[in-house]
Parts: sequence; structure tokens; C-alpha cells
Amino acid sequence: YFLKSSVVMLWTESQQVWRSADDGSTWKRIVPDGGAIYALFIHDENEKQVYLFTAKALLVSHNNGETFESRDLPAPHNQFGFPLVDFHPDNDKYDWTLYLGQKEVECSTTLYRMQDGGKSWKEVDTWVEKAVYASHRRLDMPENSVFSMVWKKPLPQKTCQDDISSTEAHPMQMVYT
Repeated sequence: YFLKSSVVMLWTESQQVWRSADDGSTWKRIVPDGGAIYALFIHDENEKQVYLFTAKALLVSHNNGETFESRDLPAPHNQFGFPLVDFHPDNDKYDWTLYLGQKEVECSTTLYRMQDGGKSWKEVDTWVEKAVYASHRRLDMPENSVFSMVWKKPLPQKTCQDDISSTEAHPMQMVYT
């Protein structure tokens, strides 16, 4: 459900997304020819903003899922089940998003930041398992600050992120960027 609205979105096991504008009485399929939807996120703070992730695109809506704009993703979503996104909580920064992707030839994650609704992405770090905006913690920090859980580098060659475990040489560490 979208807050303060009768709009409902449903993400099915068959990776389709359906939308109802009348509390579930009638339904319309969203993006019928857009392929599988791998994730659906309604913004934590902005009750009208929703993100749909396909294999290569981010679909962004600013009107409760009525219409969407397509943006290229910098990499496919990560295959490890790690949290995919974190949204900036400030009113004037609702388009700021952290995205945890996985390059197709890599066996590790890459953290990206966007600050323009997905028009451009900046690589932040690699081997990340979780990242959040520091603003969530209501700390006195710069607005673009990020806390992330990252494996200490360098890691042994041909290591896959889901096979690694914390050791003295390669601990999981909290990083502030």
C-alpha cells in the first residue's frame, strides 16, 4: 500500500507487478512487455515514489506507480541476497539512492550512488554487503555520507563473495564514506 492513498502494488512469484487504484477491487499489470521484475521498493519516506528493478533497468515512478521512467542500471542486481537499495531520508533528496549491484563477470558486489533519479551512477566501493545513508542515524554528518559493511581488501584471487568468511586477515569492517 502507498500511504494516504487507495493504491496497492503487488509483486508476484512469477516476477510480475500489478497495480490497483481502488484498494484491490480491480487490477492492471504494470510493465507487461518489460520482462521480469526482480524487486519492488516503495520509498521509505516519499509515499508516492516506487522503484522496479528489471535485469538491466530501473523503472522509477513519482506518482504511485501510475507512470514510470526507465533508467539504465550500472550493473545487474546482486545474486547474493544482500539488501539492494537504501533511500536518502531527507525531503529534498528523495532521488538519492544507494544500489548494491553485481557486475556480470564479477563474483562480488559493487556499491553505486545516484543523486539524480538514476540518470547517472557513481561507483562507491566493492565487496559491500550492506550500505545505508548516515542521515538515517540522525548524526551530524555530511548529507551524502554512507556507512557500509565491507570486506577488507585485498582478497585472495578467485574468491567469491558468498564463499568468504571473516578472518583476521580479511575481516568484515564498517566503513564510512
